Amino acid sequence: MPEPNLSDQLPGQFSRKARWFGAEFLVVVAGVVVALAGTSWWEGLNDRDRETAYLEQLSSDLDATYLRLDEADSTMRPGDIANARIVQSYRTPEFPSPDSLHRWIPAAYDWEGKSAQLVIATAETLLATGDLRLIESGRLRSAVVRYLQAAQEAESRNRS
Repeated sequence: MPEPNLSDQLPGQFSRKARWFGAEFLVVVAGVVVALAGTSWWEGLNDRDRETAYLEQLSSDLDATYLRLDEADSTMRPGDIANARIVQSYRTPEFPSPDSLHRWIPAAYDWEGKSAQLVIATAETLLATGDLRLIESGRLRSAVVRYLQAAQEAESRNRS
């Protein structure tokens, strides 16, 4: 019996194995692509949910800031009125009574603890965590950054 010639069998066997490998490779690559697309889609949904939550919290922070500013304005109003009375007294021919001046001057400079502290925790979190990227609107992202900068500057001025 003649011995089989291995060189005659290799091309056919190699061709079959190469096709089988190519098919398996394509199935694996297709599976990975589908998995990546699914993951990307799911992360996109989660990002939109997180964006919505951040926007709602920013709105809530702005409402709280507005209430704090309104409260600070009402508590500072007596000082503003006293300051206006002192200035007006210099424009009248009559000198105000010492009792009036003793009431007005301390009231005009009674600012301690009356300035409003702005609610900026959500804006700070957005910047610190890098989640600002979740907000799709470029104008809104920019507005959040400007608001945070203005609030920090105001806080710095209030402390000094």
